[in-house]
Amino acid sequence: MEEGSKALLFSCAPIAVGTLLMLGALYWWRSGRELRQYGITTQGVVVEKRPYRFGKILVVKFADAGGNPRTAEIRVRSRGGGTFREGESVPITYISGQPDKAEMGRKWGAYIMGWLAWVVAAFGGGMVVFGLYLVIGLLTGRLKPESI
Repeated sequence: MEEGSKALLFSCAPIAVGTLLMLGALYWWRSGRELRQYGITTQGVVVEKRPYRFGKILVVKFADAGGNPRTAEIRVRSRGGGTFREGESVPITYISGQPDKAEMGRKWGAYIMGWLAWVVAAFGGGMVVFGLYLVIGLLTGRLKPESI
């Protein structure tokens, strides 16, 4: 493989990785959008803890905004799942009328995760732009393969 082909192939890597980062971050942002928009934070009590493939499932009882008792199963990653005890009071954020979409933590945590997703997406976009700069520079002759 000649040097020009290697340089062109090498300069396509940031485009591929940046695209994957952007798409993954935007998917991550979209998955928490509903919780950020309509979420209500309250205190719940862990009534049961059981294992699942990637961590723990916590069964949490809480009172919704209308005072009605609700129960939600919340998946927690393995690192955080071991720290919760049955009978412990924990903050949860849920969507009114859909307690199955409850998550651990306060609503502002979902906002932080949303902003973090945008930062990762912007970084991925920067990688794509840099890769396009390299590819276009090589194809037009403005960049030499030995300079990469």
